Amino acid sequence: MDFYFPQSLVQGYEAFIPALQLPDPNDRHVLAVAIHVKTEYIVTLNLDDFPNTILKQYGVEAVSPDEFVVRLIQKLPFAILRVAKKHRLFLSRPSKTVEEYLATLEKHGLSKTVMFLREHEDDI
Repeated sequence: MDFYFPQSLVQGYEAFIPALQLPDPNDRHVLAVAIHVKTEYIVTLNLDDFPNTILKQYGVEAVSPDEFVVRLIQKLPFAILRVAKKHRLFLSRPSKTVEEYLATLEKHGLSKTVMFLREHEDDI
């Protein structure tokens, strides 16, 4: 991953860790990185371990993957349709019909995203 996305390698966040308090201390590095790179969101299925009451003091919000994509849909609906189509067509082991693709997304908790994509099945 570092080879293909070298800009995703974050360094220099470690100094934040000792001062951070989260329900699971092993997650502090995630918040430390978010603070260091000044991101708005931590995208996680593990919302209980990233309480927004704690995160908001750092200007960060924890959101589920589905909520994150919904926010992207609100800002860039046509871009999301293009990405979904490209992603579906890229799958080759096995390839997926639109219905199979949507079922897979739903199985992984992206129910709101799937509601949007179902309205645009011909585009994906």
